[in-house]
Amino acid sequence: MRIQRHSYSAAKLVTKQFDAIEPALPLPDDPAVTWLDLDGHLSTSDFQKLAAAFKLHPVEIEEFVQKRHRPRIEFYTDHVVITLKMLRLSNTTKLFQSESVTIILGDHYVVTIQSGKVGDVFGPVREEVQNDHSRTRTLGADYLLYRLLTTVVNNYFTVLEVLDDQVEQLEDVLVEQTDQNAVNRLYRIKRELVILRKAVWPLREVILSIERTPLALVRAETQVYYRDVYEQTIQVIDTVESLRDLMSGMVEIYLSSLSNRMNAVIKVLTVITTIFMPLTLIVGIFGMNFKYLPWLDSPVAPWAIFGTMAVIACSMIVTFKYKRWL
Repeated sequence: MRIQRHSYSAAKLVTKQFDAIEPALPLPDDPAVTWLDLDGHLSTSDFQKLAAAFKLHPVEIEEFVQKRHRPRIEFYTDHVVITLKMLRLSNTTKLFQSESVTIILGDHYVVTIQSGKVGDVFGPVREEVQNDHSRTRTLGADYLLYRLLTTVVNNYFTVLEVLDDQVEQLEDVLVEQTDQNAVNRLYRIKRELVILRKAVWPLREVILSIERTPLALVRAETQVYYRDVYEQTIQVIDTVESLRDLMSGMVEIYLSSLSNRMNAVIKVLTVITTIFMPLTLIVGIFGMNFKYLPWLDSPVAPWAIFGTMAVIACSMIVTFKYKRWL
């Protein structure tokens, strides 16, 4: 587990690393903004220590332990708890990974809790905290919360760009071929879009609640930033819905392509069957076990029959070509 504590103001920055929760608590009692960054697996006792330090409600701790992490926001007297989904691309595959992040906003502090694998998308925010001339260093904890939210939303766009490229490639493949691998890719992308939609739709309500609810923790001059991240969230939703519609159209393209290929195969088989029908009739007539049939004793009869069958077959093929049935 990675534990970092950044205490900063416009003039100074103190960053410390810890190996356990206890040394990082309590937070410094000064006007500086403190960001407690927890990334990794947290035990039940760790959650209880956090609850005692930040006076969290027992229901919140139960949510953490049981990992019921649906994007939501809870308002309390002196803090706000936000839970959201952080998506990031996998380093080994083209899939993205989903991880729940809980953010606690207080008067002069922000706590981010990631109870999953080490690694996140908050690298740019940490760089801003380290930069003496960044806007993050001069503004309060509410602006830090905005930067964390907008970083998560911006990474949604990164995921959407990858999915959009995969959709374009898959669309070309489905037109040319209808193998099982293309179908598997189609439904995998649809599942990923469902996951992304479930992550971003509730987040819109979370950000809208922050923007419209008069909070003492969020200053009036910071509200405009939350309006910006809300608009970004709407753009993500619109893009997700567009891709979902495109995927539905691709399913229709796949079914249409499959039907066209089946019709082509059936057409060829039908033509072959039609050509052989008169030939089968002739062979059936002269193959009957009657004693008296025309040309049975003629030495040229087989060649005449073979010639007639060849003329009939060639005539039918020419006719089908003329009518563009072949």
